[in-house]
Amino acid sequence: MRERVRRRRFPEMSLAERLRGGAVALAWQIVALAGATALAVGGTVSLLVPLAFVPGATKTTIALIRPETKPPIKRIGYLETVISTAFAVLAGVGLGISA
Repeated sequence: MRERVRRRRFPEMSLAERLRGGAVALAWQIVALAGATALAVGGTVSLLVPLAFVPGATKTTIALIRPETKPPIKRIGYLETVISTAFAVLAGVGLGISA
């Protein structure tokens, strides 16, 4: 994260350019969410498991939509901790519940 905060700022990019640059990240989020949803609909896992992927997908989408700014490193750390914790709790509880 420090590298992202300290690196040289790039010129303003259009939304289309940011989405094109983040296409792999968005595709991964869509595949993970769709796979977890399919497993939940099939009754293999609880509905909490796909819900566990929503915070990460939301963060990725918002990061690509918003223009680049110089993010405060402390806020990045807190946000990543919250998202990771939410994922671990939701996925852990969801996998522990028999569907």
